[in-house]
Amino acid sequence: METIAVVMTTCAREGRVGDLRASYAEQTIESLKNLRYDGPMRLHFADDGSKPGYQDNLLWWGARARDWTEVTITSVDGPGIGKSINEALAFLDTDLVFYLPDDWELVGDLDLTIPAQLLADGTLGMVRTGMVHPGLRATSMYGGPDLQYYWVINKRLSGFTFTFRSWLAHRRFWNAYGPLPEGSDIYNTERIYNERVRETEGPDIAYAGNVQLTHPWRHIGEVSVDTEAAP
Repeated sequence: METIAVVMTTCAREGRVGDLRASYAEQTIESLKNLRYDGPMRLHFADDGSKPGYQDNLLWWGARARDWTEVTITSVDGPGIGKSINEALAFLDTDLVFYLPDDWELVGDLDLTIPAQLLADGTLGMVRTGMVHPGLRATSMYGGPDLQYYWVINKRLSGFTFTFRSWLAHRRFWNAYGPLPEGSDIYNTERIYNERVRETEGPDIAYAGNVQLTHPWRHIGEVSVDTEAAP
């Protein structure tokens, strides 16, 4: 099995909000013990202008969470998630990237083995492993053992085809659709890239048909990066 790079975007600046965001990240990293895969995994942090000392904490928390082939980090000083992910993808030499934000805790087992096998056939570009949005339309279905079925999204008829929840993607996805827009507004970045994916011919995106496989997550980030700290 190919190596999967687990990429977590994160940002914890100075102040009360930064301290809260750091606690979310530590909890999220700890929950990665619930990640399953029959091949090797490495961990990479895509940091966006965090406070001094935070990167050292990330590396410590990451190494403590489980056995990885390596733990690495890239850092940008803004603007936002698009630039952070683009920098991480340029740094990494793996074809498979599993993405998660730093404030979604993995509360149940998530096995990436079958999604990785599906991506190996060269047709799919991404398998979504986070929350499934209402209104997704499917064009076809992939079957797997133990009732693990994956629907291929009809990009033209679906709303949120691409999302910043969690996903496993092959490098062919980024080769086809290009780098993420770079800006400070995560929702605008997601919207712009989602429209590009919907309107561009490229590899397909799938999601798990069994609802129990689609959302083994709990959102713990009640305070956003952009929330101003209380005086």
